[in-house]
Amino acid sequence: MSPRIGLLVLTLVVAACGRAPARPAVAAPPRSQAAAWSVGFWAWPHPANTRYLPPANGPLVGALYVQVGQIASAGTGPAPARWPGALSDAAERWAVWRLDPDTGRPGAARAAAIARAFTRLREEARAAGRQVTGLQIDYDCPTEALSSYAAFLTALAGELPRTPISITALLDWFRPGTAIDAVVSRVSEFVPQFYDLRPPAPGAAAIAEPLDPSRWAPVFNRFGVPYRIGISAYGRVLLDRDSATNILADVTLMDLFAGPGIQVVGESPTPAGERRVIVRALRPVKTVALSAGEQLQVVLPTTKSVGDAYRAARALKGWCRGVVFFRWPTEAESATLTPTEVTSALDDNGEAPSDRVAVSAEDGHCPSRGCWDLVLEPGDRLPADERTFAIRASCEVQYFLPPSILSARATLLHRDEVRVQLPAYHGQTRVSIGRVMTACAARFSVKRIP
Repeated sequence: MSPRIGLLVLTLVVAACGRAPARPAVAAPPRSQAAAWSVGFWAWPHPANTRYLPPANGPLVGALYVQVGQIASAGTGPAPARWPGALSDAAERWAVWRLDPDTGRPGAARAAAIARAFTRLREEARAAGRQVTGLQIDYDCPTEALSSYAAFLTALAGELPRTPISITALLDWFRPGTAIDAVVSRVSEFVPQFYDLRPPAPGAAAIAEPLDPSRWAPVFNRFGVPYRIGISAYGRVLLDRDSATNILADVTLMDLFAGPGIQVVGESPTPAGERRVIVRALRPVKTVALSAGEQLQVVLPTTKSVGDAYRAARALKGWCRGVVFFRWPTEAESATLTPTEVTSALDDNGEAPSDRVAVSAEDGHCPSRGCWDLVLEPGDRLPADERTFAIRASCEVQYFLPPSILSARATLLHRDEVRVQLPAYHGQTRVSIGRVMTACAARFSVKRIP
């Protein structure tokens, strides 16, 4: 999902709640509606890697919203859509089409094209034994154009008369004097997004927006339409340069923090409880194209930011059906919480990430001796300090070859022990430590060094 930079002024919305003209009372949802609460995820491909993390062995996901199509320029139609095979099963499956803002205002022709593409996808999914619940449109419509968006949604519903239609929603749409009523009345559900409401600022970037139920419950519940709350579970790396702040989309946390020349100079929480880490380059850093003296901001989700937003969404009550976390990460992403980490943060205790560590060894199939490719599972992926691990072999290690990114951090310390130091905020669930050659068919164990 493309980052959204809303123009929301929250004070206007708060004031509007007190000034809005009286409306007919909306009936309370029936018990079946009030009880229909679920935890969902958006699955959005990463430009550098579209392979999603494999599904966790856990409870069934309530809803998956999977981007299967995108219209990125005016005059183009939807490309062929496919449902990815690596995702978890879910009680609800929604196929998402993204309409980029520069595509122009969508009309009836585009509605018909999307409906045809969705119908093909749904039939293919049904043949494969999957049911697709409905269609979601992700479109950052300019607030002043909501009337035309409502007409597009009317045309789309006419093309798919028995299909539930969902939309993502910018918070700016809900300020006074907009055509939001016309939009919401055309859909089966809407998903307001509580993240990326304002441009990132040098030294003060944030992603998530605090959710105040007392402000937003009357705003959303008055429509009498089911809705879910979009919550950020992802982070990003930003470069402060020339009085501007730019997103570095393809930088992994390991690339940034494992290399030499990087110094953490500060850390502070964002208003929503995320972690903002300020990093400075002591000298040029090639892996992230930094010059000496330049500063980065690393904004990371936390169990607090995720848990607080979830509990606030539960307090909305009324027509709120659940939450949708952005997003289910691909293998290329390290600053996004995994679904397991997200769900562990949703209880009232706000559980910290597991610190359980493990090591696995894959046979390297060397012809003349035992060789093994070691993979470390370090527990907490986003620790605030460096951590050291000792990997012990059951027999003599004759040779050790670490990967280049860990060449200064991994060494054969003893004849049977590899010592590895991982940087703070490395972001990895599994770390390739390198290849060892041993005198026997070795077994390996690991422990963290205090």
